Amino acid sequence: MKKYELMVIYEPALKEEGVKKEISLLKEKISSLKASIVKEDYWGIKDLAYEMEKNTSGYYNLLHVELNPDQINEITLFLRRHKSGVLRFLLTEI
Repeated sequence: MKKYELMVIYEPALKEEGVKKEISLLKEKISSLKASIVKEDYWGIKDLAYEMEKNTSGYYNLLHVELNPDQINEITLFLRRHKSGVLRFLLTEI
């Protein structure tokens, strides 16, 4: 298993409760892949560097996960298909 950093930015329209719900769904998906979450860092709402989909701010969540490289596609597909409120995400190896 390799270590990865997953940053997800959620729309501000979701509000705090909606973002927490989306984060728990993502964590359930990661757990279902037999991957482990090493660290979670919820940054809350921050201003964006530039406008994304007519939004100037977003809720930031950072996850450090350990997973097999072949599971990356499953997580990215989940985030793309389950796009309720996800402005951007970035998954990088650390």
